[in-house]
Amino acid sequence: MRSRLSVTVTDVTGSTHYSLSQIARRTLVAMLTVALTAMLVGGLAIYVLRHELSNIEARKQQLETEQARLEVENEALNTAIRDRSLALTTAKAQLSSVSLELNQVSDDLTEIETLIGLRPDEGLAMLDRLDTASQTAQEKMLMLQSIPGGRPVEGWEINSAFGMRAHPVTGKKKFHYGVDLKAEQGAPVFAAADGIVDFAAFDAKSGFGNLLVLVHHFGFVTYYGHLDGFEVEPGEFVEKGQVVAYTGSSGRATGPHLHFEIRRMQRKLDPTPFLDWDLTNYEALFMQETHVPWDSLAKAVKRRLATSEQRLSQRAPESVAN
Repeated sequence: MRSRLSVTVTDVTGSTHYSLSQIARRTLVAMLTVALTAMLVGGLAIYVLRHELSNIEARKQQLETEQARLEVENEALNTAIRDRSLALTTAKAQLSSVSLELNQVSDDLTEIETLIGLRPDEGLAMLDRLDTASQTAQEKMLMLQSIPGGRPVEGWEINSAFGMRAHPVTGKKKFHYGVDLKAEQGAPVFAAADGIVDFAAFDAKSGFGNLLVLVHHFGFVTYYGHLDGFEVEPGEFVEKGQVVAYTGSSGRATGPHLHFEIRRMQRKLDPTPFLDWDLTNYEALFMQETHVPWDSLAKAVKRRLATSEQRLSQRAPESVAN
């Protein structure tokens, strides 16, 4: 009889005898079970991964199709934007051309009037003169606040007046459509009236360098040229007397000063009578500047105040008797 190795396991329930052949069989069964389990788990994992890979591939194709569609739409949008930009550029160029033509007409008209010595009382008929006696203090204050007037720089002195002159840089005789006011470098510049900032940047075409343009009520516009810097930005509201810029010598200038212009409905007006306009010499401007329909303007001011008072009275709460 061959000798066999036996293993006895004893616990509280008793003793169990195992031979080596039994251990081998059980070990083999366990290994096969583990192998089959691993194969099943691996097969399931492979199936799941293949399914997920298929979904990813489908999603990839969907995204590629969507990307192609978006690229087509983007190209169409870019084409539309280029066409619109070209149209806007063309329209802007046309408007600029019209504006230049209007300015040229205004310049020519002003120069012709000056050269032929047109008298002030030939600007408007006497019926268009302003009757200041009929104006209330409130109407006068509104006109002073809304229409350019006063000194845009402190301690001003006119270096170059409105009219024909030899240009200080080019030396050519040319009409000067504003006044040059003496000022030190960096002196504050004040808004001539309430308004909105229309332009505040360097303007190479005009020769004014850093140029500020303010749009006021009743068709008035003021220009401030050769500035050193700005205190305001386009679109900003400003009040009369507010610091809006600082004097300099940018553009075609021989030294620091302020070029100041007043325009109304494309007509360039002589700023000189506006510089001293205040409540103490209120009537002087209307006698000296005759190209503005002051009477109809004053009537518009009167109507505006009357409308404002009417609206305020309608909003006021009614008193209730106790």
